[in-house]
Amino acid sequence: MTNLVKIERLFKTISCPPILGAGRVAHGRTIEKLDNLDFALTNVVVQPNQVLTLQMIDSKEFAYYMSGEANRFFLASMISLDRAKNDDSENLSWQIVEHYYAAYYAVHYLIRVSGTSLTNIDKAALSTILRANITGSVYQGLASGLNLMCYDQLCENVVLHKKDKKGGSHIDAWASWVSVIEKLLLAANLDIEEYTESAVSLSEHLNFIRRSNDTFSPTVIRNEINYQFSNNAWCFDDLTKNKINRVRRVLSENNISLSGNGDLLENLICNNNFIISLAKKVFLSASENNSKSICRSLLNKYKRKIPALI
Repeated sequence: MTNLVKIERLFKTISCPPILGAGRVAHGRTIEKLDNLDFALTNVVVQPNQVLTLQMIDSKEFAYYMSGEANRFFLASMISLDRAKNDDSENLSWQIVEHYYAAYYAVHYLIRVSGTSLTNIDKAALSTILRANITGSVYQGLASGLNLMCYDQLCENVVLHKKDKKGGSHIDAWASWVSVIEKLLLAANLDIEEYTESAVSLSEHLNFIRRSNDTFSPTVIRNEINYQFSNNAWCFDDLTKNKINRVRRVLSENNISLSGNGDLLENLICNNNFIISLAKKVFLSASENNSKSICRSLLNKYKRKIPALI
């Protein structure tokens, strides 16, 4: 049995309070709003992989923008979840694909509120970064493109790691989620008597998500359904009523059993449900614990438009 209360407690140990408690909306992608942020470029590594280190002078403003990014992903997750629960006898395949996106967006929310973001740095953003250079050296030929942005819990220090071209937004997102799960496992192992059950659940989830060949089960299964018409999810595959009912039951009941006792589609949905449920618990906790937070404002604004929020 997966105890979300304890896992959310573990998640708090790695989360960023300024992002979860942000008190106002800042619109736009953080990396595109660097002109509005006060920061300095303090270190550059060019080889073997490009790494840029920034110090945020006004970390609160950075947290506002990152909170805006994170919360848009969370709301997108809830909208996709509602769409996934739209029960039509002929659309099980699309319910599963929508449910995948609900989990994918939830991953983007959770990695951002715990210190990681995937972001594309264009040439304009790179120029803005270089204008804040205080290293004493001049750098030519720095590359734009997809970066893994990592920041500390107070949002004061930001490190941009240039990604190579063999990844991709979905692969890199799931890889970042694996890193979050590994951090939660480390936190659980610090008090294994209290978190034995949680460590087992996290390990089961990790074993499902990460495959031995550097791929990730949710993306692989989504691609197989979406592009190869496999995994027996389409109406023309002569699905049995029993299978349809079993898959839809774990979806409608938000089942988060991670033991892997069901078939592939059931296991996917259960692991998706775990991610989505954790994201919702983190968001609602932030709303409850921060009376002036943007989380509470967003909840009040959208709870009638997005049923999954309540």
